[in-house]
Amino acid sequence: MKILVIQTAFAGDLVLMLPFIYTLRFNFPDSRLDIIIKKGLSDLFKTVKEINNIFELDKKSISETIKLIKEIRLIKYDIAYMPHRSFRSGAIAFWGGIPERIGFCKGGGKLFYTKKIKYRYNIHEIDRNFDLLGDKYQYIREFSYRNTDFIKDKDIKLPEDFIVISPGAKWATKRWPFERFGELGRKIINNYGIFVVITGEKSEEEICKKTEDIINIKDRVLNMCGRTSLSDLMFIISKARVVIANDSANVHIASSLNVPSICVMGPTVKEFGFYPLYSDSIVCETDLYCRPCSPHGPNKCPGKHFKCMKSITPDYVYTQFEELINKKEK
Repeated sequence: MKILVIQTAFAGDLVLMLPFIYTLRFNFPDSRLDIIIKKGLSDLFKTVKEINNIFELDKKSISETIKLIKEIRLIKYDIAYMPHRSFRSGAIAFWGGIPERIGFCKGGGKLFYTKKIKYRYNIHEIDRNFDLLGDKYQYIREFSYRNTDFIKDKDIKLPEDFIVISPGAKWATKRWPFERFGELGRKIINNYGIFVVITGEKSEEEICKKTEDIINIKDRVLNMCGRTSLSDLMFIISKARVVIANDSANVHIASSLNVPSICVMGPTVKEFGFYPLYSDSIVCETDLYCRPCSPHGPNKCPGKHFKCMKSITPDYVYTQFEELINKKEK
């Protein structure tokens, strides 16, 4: 059997596919198992030996999409699974001539599916992805990298003892104010003497630099924003004592590497199913009538008050950090 998985969403969504991939390989040990992912994210799956081939897709390029569809038609896949609910994902499977196409009953891609699965809320994304398989297979609910070669032999000089702070996020309202990340980082350094490593994409350099400036303790801060590949980031996170970030990929990468994390959630909620899975992790959030306001978090607060993030103080997150550290040291 030839199986294709299409998941062209963000890095965090892709990391959460690990148990789904392990499950497919366990139940179909001799099948060809390929995956289509967003261009630039292949580092996340390079050491996942359960996958035979990784196709990267530039979602902005129509010509690349057409080329990929032609390649898919030549391979003649038997079945496609679409955890990503986009129109594009469904269309690729349909025009790729795949006879069995399974995805969720919501989203633009449902037009192309031969089997539509109910999209359940109030469960984790990992369990929701299993719904695509039905109940006739044995699920492998293992959320960690089996091969961690990507975090070895990196020529990156890091402090001996440090935490990671990641103030960025794809959506504006999912970003806890950088001033608060800065205040939190300064308090942690002053009370614990621990280093702070700041990470982020190149587009987040301004936010990360402002965070560094607010911490204002130069011999205890290493700003790596815009200076790392995805595999570099995974290496850094794997060595951290704790990762503090918004509702973004870094908390899922941390969980997959068994690193504790503190996730600050504003417009989104745990019930969406994207909270960090590692047991030694904490979600910081506040109970508000207007939460959640969007599945992803809009670019502007609909209520024009941004209380979901502003009501979460550095002191509160610091107490959660202390709780996590004390728990790990027992």
